[in-house]
Amino acid sequence: MSNQLAAAAVDSAGNVYVAYDESLNPYPNYDGAPVKYIWAGSDLAKWSRPVTVAAGGGPGHVLPHIVAGDPGKLDLAYWTGQQDGSDIHWYTTIAQVTKGLTAAPSIHQTRVSNISADTGTASILMGACSQDPGTAGIENGLECNRSADVWGIALTTNCNLSISWPVRNNANHSLEATYATTQVSGTSVCKTRP
Repeated sequence: MSNQLAAAAVDSAGNVYVAYDESLNPYPNYDGAPVKYIWAGSDLAKWSRPVTVAAGGGPGHVLPHIVAGDPGKLDLAYWTGQQDGSDIHWYTTIAQVTKGLTAAPSIHQTRVSNISADTGTASILMGACSQDPGTAGIENGLECNRSADVWGIALTTNCNLSISWPVRNNANHSLEATYATTQVSGTSVCKTRP
């Protein structure tokens, strides 16, 4: 079960991919979620077993976004939680998947920025918080300052990954803004578009 967002993408051959952060605990505890994807052919007749892109544990991962290029080639962006003293900070991370339609995909992960995009538990980021412990999060985003769920992800005309994301709740308020980055080297997930 995805915490809040399950993004989808279609590759150049029509295969469909769904990326999600899988809740390991009952609602409203979203801590420790891994990032996974599943795929199906264009007819959607049969779905693959889940493929783990980023292992769960600790604060976990949230908000996966996905783009697809050539068959089995994917770029994903998501936040990875890191415990820093008594605080949890969330850092923008990307993963590139090749051979994604096989039983042994190749996955390479990179932290995009050392600037914390947000702070708090995964549940707080997803708006599952409550002022009254007996209500188990039913205020869902009205009582807590939930994160931005959807941010930008696309492939450029040269088939390089481009993402944008918000930075808020940073200890250094001067860093709070919308950030963007575009891949300038390395492997692309598809051939250059005409």
